[in-house]
Amino acid sequence: MAKVLIGVPHAGVVLPSELASRVLPHVDSAFLLGQSDMFTDQIYGVPGADNHVFEWSRMAVDPNRFEGQTTEGGIVPVTDFDFNPLYPPGQAPDAADCQQLIERYHRPYHAGLAQRIEAGDYSFFIDGHSMMASAPQRSPDFGRVRPDACISNCGDGRGRAIPGGVPLVCSEELTLFVQARLAHWLLAIPAPDLGSQAAPSGSIGLNSPFVDGHGILTHTRPDRGMPGVQLELNQRLWADEATGQPLPGRIEWLQSVLEHWVADITEATSDQPGA
Repeated sequence: MAKVLIGVPHAGVVLPSELASRVLPHVDSAFLLGQSDMFTDQIYGVPGADNHVFEWSRMAVDPNRFEGQTTEGGIVPVTDFDFNPLYPPGQAPDAADCQQLIERYHRPYHAGLAQRIEAGDYSFFIDGHSMMASAPQRSPDFGRVRPDACISNCGDGRGRAIPGGVPLVCSEELTLFVQARLAHWLLAIPAPDLGSQAAPSGSIGLNSPFVDGHGILTHTRPDRGMPGVQLELNQRLWADEATGQPLPGRIEWLQSVLEHWVADITEATSDQPGA
């Protein structure tokens, strides 16, 4: 049976050596963890799916940006999510540095994903992320409280194609199905009780606060039997964002939630053309 492949682009907490000596002193391991998708290399280690993890920090080079994306928050960041500088004056990567980072780290990650897709028997792609509980300044929903998760298919709030927008990476029908099944499993599998602030609600945003991303735009193949979505899970469900510590039992709980969700997706997509 065809399987699900999960890309995990933002779990890394390590800077390449060519950048580690140039950043400001506060850009240490604790800082990089806070800027990462915390523990998503573990969260998306799901039985029934394969995953592909980027090992470097997104503060070095961001796999979920396209190569020409050089605006604020682009492929080689020079500030964090709240627009604080990462480098002292004169030490930020220049154009030649950026090109080298892309060639050394960004391209190999995507080439590896593409090779796995070409060689494997996959029926669905998930670009697996997490999101901070409260949106930082750089985000489109700055200051707003976020749902348990956000599923993106490059469409509108009902999963439909946006007129004049990019094509859907997953059909409206299948997107609504994966949204409903994730909401179901978040509540059907009891989460370790840690109080109301960390309790799941089953709320799943659809293309809100995030609509698309380089990962799903690059690696889905809906016309060849491999649609996909971008999934953002709310970090409050498994992490204390202030301390950078995982909440007891919550990573294992989410792995179980995702295992059941992936099984539903696998069953639903196993008879697709090309699957």
